[in-house]
Amino acid sequence: MKFEILNQPLHQTEADVKVVFVVKKDMSHLWIEDKESLELLGFKGESEETLFIPNNRTLYVGCDSLEADEIRLATAKTLESLQKTTFKTLRIGTYSNECPKMSFMALIEGFILGSYSFDKI
Repeated sequence: MKFEILNQPLHQTEADVKVVFVVKKDMSHLWIEDKESLELLGFKGESEETLFIPNNRTLYVGCDSLEADEIRLATAKTLESLQKTTFKTLRIGTYSNECPKMSFMALIEGFILGSYSFDKI
């Protein structure tokens, strides 16, 4: 797994899938572009709830807050939701409450923890 942190707007970043966290069920965030589809499909933004919109390759993931544990859970759920696809890259915007460093660490830890698999030999 490779991580690359870019200092550029989310819409300028190239990737197979865009991931958008829906924090506190708030559907008014700038990155939520599919409000009508989310409503039609019954997506509420509950913690760890996911919905993939294929026509624009966007995965929406519910997240209760911007606390580190919640970011880890949402990120792990992101990985779980995309594991069986053929997508190779994803882009996700910065979600930070008070400390951007903590948010980046939580995102990376969530991907690492979410990719863990116990294989008994």
